[in-house]
Amino acid sequence: TTAPVPDSTTLADVTAECSVAILTAPTASDNCSGTVTAMHNATLPITLQDTTVVTWTYDDGNGNTVTQDQRVVILPLPFSLSANTPVCLEGTLEPLIDTLLPGTYNWTGPNGFIDSVPLPAHPITEAADSGWYFLSLTTPDGCMGIDSVFVNVITGGIALNTNFLVASTACVGDTIHFLNVTDLQGQAVNYSWDFGNGLISDLEDPTLTYTNPGIQNISVEITVGNCINESVTKTIDIISCKRRSNIEGQQLKYVETWPNPTMGAFTLEIDSHTEDPILLIVSRMNGEVVETRQLKGSLEYREQFNYETMGLYLIKLITNQGSVSKKVLVVN
Repeated sequence: TTAPVPDSTTLADVTAECSVAILTAPTASDNCSGTVTAMHNATLPITLQDTTVVTWTYDDGNGNTVTQDQRVVILPLPFSLSANTPVCLEGTLEPLIDTLLPGTYNWTGPNGFIDSVPLPAHPITEAADSGWYFLSLTTPDGCMGIDSVFVNVITGGIALNTNFLVASTACVGDTIHFLNVTDLQGQAVNYSWDFGNGLISDLEDPTLTYTNPGIQNISVEITVGNCINESVTKTIDIISCKRRSNIEGQQLKYVETWPNPTMGAFTLEIDSHTEDPILLIVSRMNGEVVETRQLKGSLEYREQFNYETMGLYLIKLITNQGSVSKKVLVVN
């Protein structure tokens, strides 16, 4: 009259992809001689992609029974979807599957989209193409899996109000901060800065130092997904700011050349405390004197030079109180 006792206190889960067609019967012990049989209540195969509880009944053949539960877990097909979202209007949706399995593919999506190829290239022609795209995949053995991906379509109507802040003037050698103030509207944005001097940046808020004076055109182009939406250009005047000489007692309080390096032509700017004469000597680095000039009668000078021969030039300014030298590089 004693019921059988299961040999395992808890039955291990049965886990499989797609379906389970066979269940291995667990065992139990009985205090009487004879055989204990185990029967389950499941309908095989089990295909529900979920957890199904199967009940086993142990019977010793003498009217004594006991039950024990076992979980059967059916896993979905091992694949997941992704896509090149967001997609521009007039762009192409290119869904991706991490594991490409053999079988029958059925795609459905917004705006009446259907397809049966594993990786369709779907032209995006209107805003209504935005939404959830579903894939139902059935393998040759009848196993089915479903996954979906949301695709955001960017139309030309998005308004980013592209803008940035920067000072209208700055000095040569200053660190200039460019502050992006674009209305991003929660979008994933890429930046393409052009600073007008051959340098570029992809940072949101870059910094830059100009080495030569002049008017620079600065632009930033905003890209959302693969779509170039807006750009804006501003100008900044880079000036050669006068700074006092750090040499005490000098007649010359400011000496600067620009551009440097130069293609040949450059300007020498001098700011003097007095109108005393200044001897200007330009020479090559081998000591060869190229030219000399005598400057007098002014507190400010702006001298123009143009040399065709490449190389490093030394400009020496001699006064009654000492001398100051500047080097200028002439390149092709």
